[in-house]
Formats: sequence, structure tokens, C-alpha cells
Amino acid sequence: MPFFNILTYYKIGMVVSRVLLNFFYKISAEHAASPSAVPVPRDAIVIYLMNHRSNADYVLVGYVLSDE
Repeated sequence: MPFFNILTYYKIGMVVSRVLLNFFYKISAEHAASPSAVPVPRDAIVIYLMNHRSNADYVLVGYVLSDE
């Protein structure tokens, strides 16, 4: 069985997703918080939900959340 490195797997996936998404879409992500928003504690768990309008939603959310 060949050596499998999960970090390398995700790094390659991010490069492929970046190339494909930028080829098909103009990606822009902005952070907008309401002035009355309560800050999330550092030890909190954040869950992101998508409405699954397309199969690209999961790739796009992973791309946006990677901060690259």
C-alpha cells in the first residue's frame, strides 16, 4: 500500500479547486457581521450549512474557508 498523507491530499485538492472555480466563476468573498453580533468563543464549534443548489457548493465553501 502506498504512503498516504492527508495534508498532501487536501493541498492538492485546494489547488485543483482553485483552478476549476476560477475558470468557471469570478469568486469574491466578503466578511460581514452585524454590529450587534456576539463574538464566537474560541472553543466553540461552528457549523456551516449549504442549501445544495449545486454540487460545487461544497468545493466553493471549502475554498472560501481556506483563507488562501
